[in-house]
Amino acid sequence: MITSAAGFSSAQVQLFRLFGWNKIATLHQTKEPHVGVINALQDMVSAKNYSIIGAESFYKDPYDALQRLKDKDVRIIVSSFYEEAVWEVFCSIYKLGMYGPNFVWMIPGYFSDGWWTKEKAGLDCTPQQLKLASEGYLSIAYSMYGMGEEEGICGKTPLEFRTEVSNELGYNITLTNRGSGAVGYDGIWALALAMADAQANLTGRLNSYQYGDGEYARSIGRSIYRLGFSGMSGPVRFSPGGDRIGKLLIEQNINGQEVVVGTYNNIADRIIWAVPSEDLWYYSGGKPPFDSDITKTIELLQGSPLSLIAVMSVLASLGIIFAVMFLLFNIWKRSNKQIKMSSPKVNNIIACGIMLAYLSVVLLGVDRSMVEESALLAICRVRSWIIPLAFTLAFGGMFTKMWRVYSIVIANKTKRKVIKDYYLFGIIAVLLLVDLAILIPWQIIDPIQIKENRVPIPQTQDDLERHEKREELHVICTSTNNTIWTLVLIIYKAFVVVIGAFLAWSTRNIKVSGLNDSYYVGLSIYNTVICCVVAVPLSVLNVSSTVVTFALVSGFLLLCITVSLCMLFIPKVVAVYRKNSVSDETFTGTRIGTTVGAPRREVPTTSAVVESRTTADC
Repeated sequence: MITSAAGFSSAQVQLFRLFGWNKIATLHQTKEPHVGVINALQDMVSAKNYSIIGAESFYKDPYDALQRLKDKDVRIIVSSFYEEAVWEVFCSIYKLGMYGPNFVWMIPGYFSDGWWTKEKAGLDCTPQQLKLASEGYLSIAYSMYGMGEEEGICGKTPLEFRTEVSNELGYNITLTNRGSGAVGYDGIWALALAMADAQANLTGRLNSYQYGDGEYARSIGRSIYRLGFSGMSGPVRFSPGGDRIGKLLIEQNINGQEVVVGTYNNIADRIIWAVPSEDLWYYSGGKPPFDSDITKTIELLQGSPLSLIAVMSVLASLGIIFAVMFLLFNIWKRSNKQIKMSSPKVNNIIACGIMLAYLSVVLLGVDRSMVEESALLAICRVRSWIIPLAFTLAFGGMFTKMWRVYSIVIANKTKRKVIKDYYLFGIIAVLLLVDLAILIPWQIIDPIQIKENRVPIPQTQDDLERHEKREELHVICTSTNNTIWTLVLIIYKAFVVVIGAFLAWSTRNIKVSGLNDSYYVGLSIYNTVICCVVAVPLSVLNVSSTVVTFALVSGFLLLCITVSLCMLFIPKVVAVYRKNSVSDETFTGTRIGTTVGAPRREVPTTSAVVESRTTADC
């Protein structure tokens, strides 16, 4: 005469109400009575406007069913299955990580004590793993013995009854004992009271009726429905369906021990806690888990510190100022012999390219933390143009000047050759056209867009308690085929750099009268090669720190740009203002005969003189 397992649903619904759980999931074995128990719960839950967000079943292996529940991100799970399946269920729970402070498991309360300590053939989970996965679960168990202190219908209190039984059996009977002595005792009393009550409505005496007599059965049944008394197993009542209405125990698995934490009174439909309700959640900071993921995501926008950006921007601005000063000086002294022989117009192009390169350093520091997304997108697109164009103007100018030196050397082996500045402008224009041939289709076919990359940060214990998780938010400028477009540009630029390095190396020991800065142009080309070899991988490779990436790339660019600017223009300033300026047998402050690494080879003056005059006339 125990409470029906279907009565567990009422206790579970009370738990939902008390702890604010509205989203519930169920797991049951496809055997009776578990199917009926879960169906009854689902009907009751639906009637009270709770939501069943996941309902899964299994026959033997529960893993797939649990995986589907995990995919639905369920947190409150009511289950019903035989003890034969409890090992597989909690082993799967352990494997899927569906345990801990974010989960509440409710299981039947009629399993044997310490079930997780027993060996199970074919199970690939240890008892310790089962204990860990089952920690904190709640179970609804039958109340086999009364807990009240009032005297029952038999003239004894439940405590006195347990004491008598304990003395007879030779061991102590506790409230959580699974024995059915008190239930059987109350069952006999219920039948006796029902028969006594039915006697008044029967035409004959009780001992005159036979088993199977309909009148007798109906009369006894009606009497049982009317019964209500205090028994040794607790209050005794019956529902219209014939199920006992009484008390149920709410137990919790605490450190491997099932402890009674409350009692559900089915008659009053309320729970009486044996411990403070917050003590149930000893593993989650005294607060019940939520029925869904309420974790708040905190986005940590990644960007370079303003102090670093300010330093780099100031240095780049100073570089732009110096480049402008050198440009103005080059224009102002364009009639000076020292400046005229160094192709001042080409120098102007180089200076403009260097200014754009400095500007690109400033733009590299702009990120989402400083401007709105629309402004950042515009800056990214401008930046994608400025960097390759700055390279073409600056390095292209140096490349053409070195190409002229190389051509003069080759021409002296064949025939006299005159190369005017507009030839150099033409080469630079061709390089610019190649840039445009890549950049324009890129912007039309696959324009640069803003993309957000989120990198999760491992949660700390404090984060878990506050239901927070943190992510690094990297806002980058990219396009669908950004890697391909960038690779095309790099290959093209690398081809030009390699040729420039070859020209500089081939003419390293050549002395050309009239072209007084070829030595420094060659050094600038070497400097550019080193810059490309280091800066390009830094900008392409994924570095975990945005700050480190910006600092390395911008710092190295500033160094290389400034070195090239100084090597190209400072010797010209020195040469112009030097008191005892030598003739055009100089390399802008260095005599042609100076040995640099190896003896320089004299070039016959025929073409050199013509070239010198041609350059000066341009």
